[in-house]
Formats: sequence, C-alpha cells, structure tokens
Amino acid sequence: MGDEGMTMRKSPAVRRRRLGIMLRRIREEAGLTADKVAKELAVAGSTITRIEKGESAGRPGMLRDLLDHYDVGSPQREVLVQLGREGRQKGLYDAYGTVMIAAYADLEAEAETITQFENVLVPGLLQTADYTRAIIRAVRPDIGVDELARSVELRLARQAMLDRDDPPELRLILDEAALRRIVGGRDVMCAQLAWLIQRARLSHVTLQIVPLAVGAHAGMSGAFTILGYSEPELDLVYLGNASGGLYLEKAADIRWYLITHERLRAAALSPVDSLALLAAVAEEFACPAESPPST
Repeated sequence: MGDEGMTMRKSPAVRRRRLGIMLRRIREEAGLTADKVAKELAVAGSTITRIEKGESAGRPGMLRDLLDHYDVGSPQREVLVQLGREGRQKGLYDAYGTVMIAAYADLEAEAETITQFENVLVPGLLQTADYTRAIIRAVRPDIGVDELARSVELRLARQAMLDRDDPPELRLILDEAALRRIVGGRDVMCAQLAWLIQRARLSHVTLQIVPLAVGAHAGMSGAFTILGYSEPELDLVYLGNASGGLYLEKAADIRWYLITHERLRAAALSPVDSLALLAAVAEEFACPAESPPST
C-alpha cells in the first residue's frame, strides 16, 4: 500500500475514539468516576465525558493534566499524547461543511469491514450522483444549490474508498423494495441499477437482496451499518437519520446487529441470484443494455 492509502486510513475520529477508550480504561482501573476527576481538575463533567466518548481530543493542556492526574508514565504517555495530537487534526471530509455526516465519513474511512442493511434506498457508498441528488431533494426540499452540490460531492468522495489498494470489505444486504422504488425517474433508476451490478462484482463487495416474497424479516425495524476495525473494541453500529444519526458502541448492541445481519443473510438470495434479480428489475424497467452511471 502506498503513502496515499496510508493517509486515507488515518482518521482523526478513530484516533479520538481510541484515545477516549484508553483514558476511560485508565480512569476505571484507578477506581475513579468521571465526575470526581472533573471536580479535582476543576473542569466541567462534560469535558471528561466528551473526551472519553471520542467526541473531542481535548486541548493539549487538558490531556496533559489528565495524564498527570492518572500518573501515566512512558511509553503509554507518549502513545496517548500522539493520539491526542492526531485526533485534533482536521478530518478527511471536514471541508464539505456537513459536520455530522463528515464525522461519520471520517469513521467509515478507516473501517476494515462495513456490514450494512438498507430497506428503503440504495446506500450512499453505491449511489450514483443523480440518485443521490433525488434522495437529498426528497428529504430536504428546501436545500440550497450550493449545499446540495457539497452533499453530493461528499457522498461521491466517500465512495473512493472502494477503489483503494486496501479497500474495506463491504457486506451489504438490500431489501428488494429499495430496488423497485423509482427515485429520480426511470433513467436515473436504470443508471443506478447498472452501477449496483457493476460494483457488486468487485471482489471486496458482497451484495445480497432480501426478496419481497420473504415477507416479514429481521431487518424491518430499520437500516443499520456496523463499522469494524482492526481493534474490535473500536467497532460501532451507526443508525442514520436526517438529523445526523445514532452511534451504538456497547458490545451487546454490536452483537445484536451482527446476529440480525446474519439472519437477514440467511433470508436473502445468494450473491449470484441477487445479481440476477438486479438484471430482472432492470429489464422490467425497460432499461437499455448499457446504462452507465451519471456523475
């Protein structure tokens, strides 16, 4: 892997999460509560909580005070200081201005596995530009032209990870309903189906479809994404919504969604049969034989 690949994988958001987990573990091993530490350091309790949740790397002085308070010595101290320094850097997608989505994209960029279920629409990593525009306009009819352009640009920038030398493994399960919902008109859907077929043939992408004939299934409570890392303690579940989304980090929650994904996989068509269904839906829409995605 070249230098560019290494840079892409260095996510400040993941560094902050790693720093927070390590600091929380040190505090708990010392038998201290977050409120007690905050009081002794004369800072707000939310300051400690935000650092431990990975929402902030803290100011250099704040991190130094914490490490002194916990009596952390070398070499662990150097590791934590470096994580704090990297966690304060700008994220890969900060320039796009959509703070919540950029934060998720930053976490996604360093994941080694992306395990996903979508029941309403094609997920962002596999959307065409026109499909993305139609979705965003439907969800946010008041969006301005410039913000729409930035949102589409961000979504397409995220997709570049699938073409890296070291791409994540994408395990996607789609409800058939997401394929049959015509978004943006027939031409947009034809291009979207063609793009799905093309991307599903990548060696690191596994696409399966839960057919409508299955009826009720394990994923009917909603879409979800599980981000997996080289360090399992960093794994998390993301439940997206229009206001930004929810992160679940408890091992029990992650395990529940992994089991749900396995149940969905058992109900879904095989990857080969899923490709055949995609082609059949495209034929039903009277799509042309060649329908390249628009950019």
